[in-house]
This record gives sequence, structure tokens and C-alpha cells, in this order.
Amino acid sequence: PAIPVEESIAVKDPGLLLAVFDGMGGAASGDVASSTAAELVARQLPKRAAKEPMAEALLAVVHEANDEVQRVAEEDPRRYGMGTTVTAGVVCGHDLFVAHVGDSRLYLLRSDELTQITEDQSLSNELVAQGQLSVEDAAHFEYTNVILQALGVTEDLRPFVGRFELRRGDRLLLCSDGLTDMIEREKLVELMGREALSEVPRALVAAAKEGGGHDNITALVAEIGGDGLEPPTDAKVDVEVIQAATSDLSWRRRARMQQIALLVGLMLLAVALAALIVALGTL
Repeated sequence: PAIPVEESIAVKDPGLLLAVFDGMGGAASGDVASSTAAELVARQLPKRAAKEPMAEALLAVVHEANDEVQRVAEEDPRRYGMGTTVTAGVVCGHDLFVAHVGDSRLYLLRSDELTQITEDQSLSNELVAQGQLSVEDAAHFEYTNVILQALGVTEDLRPFVGRFELRRGDRLLLCSDGLTDMIEREKLVELMGREALSEVPRALVAAAKEGGGHDNITALVAEIGGDGLEPPTDAKVDVEVIQAATSDLSWRRRARMQQIALLVGLMLLAVALAALIVALGTL
């Protein structure tokens, strides 16, 4: 069900936190992981931001959340391996500070153009980056839901942290992969551009359900206003990367990725051979 929100929220010091956490590790454990991380970030960020630069504070509380989810998991063997994504944005003055781990996403709609601010820390995305999988094949990849970074399961956490300047009228979408897996980009742009902001999250969730809805669906939408903000002159957004996200895979994961890449290659070769045989058979 849609959660009612305030029509407008005044941003006060040190800022306004918007965040999505998508738990993993089974229904019960995933819920524990996401709520544990969310509560810690919400509790600790204002304290740190009061005495540290926002980027440093945001990065620190993400690491604290990672440690806390691990600690809670160690207390109960049934929760072993639980984890959660986090995609957080903090409206701070004229800027949005972003921290990201996993495959939830942050989008920006500006001047009717949609920009994906975060990159999925996923196996399929890594294989695309390495040139071992095409973007087209990645959409149908068997292991598309395998993520390489998550709070609670990663010893060497490497979050993405960035910053960009907001413009009046910017619309932000923070969402779980249960939404983006089910909606094509063109449809996402159409729904994000609806005139009434209150209709957007409901329309997004409804479209994701209509598209299959096989996973948890979360959509958090905000529109930036205020007389102190400049209107956009174009759709361009310059994201300052404060800390780049790197997978830093262990040798076991690298070996596993190579095995999967080989399997994908063999599957594509088999499909090509089958197509060739069919074509020859029609001659």
C-alpha cells in the first residue's frame, strides 16, 4: 500500500534524509537487515552531520550500518548472510549528497530528461563493464539479481558517495530493483513526469505490479522547490564523485565471475549455432 507523506517539508539543518533500504536473506532476515540499517542511519546521521562535513558523515554512518547489520546477524545463526542495499540522498542547502550500496537506484528528472545517478553494484553490471556481457544480454542475464556489495555481508565495503547541485523543479526517485526490473525506461520517464507529484509513486508501483511485480516494490519520490534555488537551464547534471564504488572482488568471486562469463559465452554460442542450423535447414 502507498504510504501517505507530507505535501511539503521544510528542509532544516543539517538537512533532509531520503533513503531506500532493500533487504535480502529471506523475508524475515531481509526485513531485520533493512530496518536495522535504516534506524541506525536515521539516528546517527544528524549527530555526525552536526560536527562533520556531510559527505564524511554520510560515508561514516553507512559503514556503521554495515557493522551493525553484521553484529545483529551474528547474534542469531538463522540470520546468517542477511544484508540490505542502501540508496540515500541528503538535501543539504542547494546540494544533494548521495551514498549508495547495492542495486537500488537514484534517478533525477530534470527538464523532462531522466538521469540515473547511481550504478548497480551487481554481477551483471560488472560483466558489462568488463566487456564480457552486452547491455542487451544483461537485461536477460540469469544472475541479474546477484549483487556484489550490500550492508551486512561485505567486509571491505566500498560505497559510492557523490554530490550534485539541485535545481528548482528537480524530481528525485529512490527505488528498489523490484520497481526498475518491471518498468521500461520510457515508461519510467512518462510516469515521473506526471503533473501531480502525489500520483507518481502510486502510478510507479501500479506499473511495476502490472509488469510482473515478483519482488518488493519501493518508490520514494520528491520534488525540490524553494525560492533560493536556480531553475534549470538544461537537463545537464554534474555529479561530483567523492568516493567511487569499486567491487574489489576476492579471488573466489573473480573465479566465479569468470566461470559465469564462460557459461554465458557458451550459451550464446549454442544459441548462434542453433540459429545457424535452422537457417541451413531452410536452404
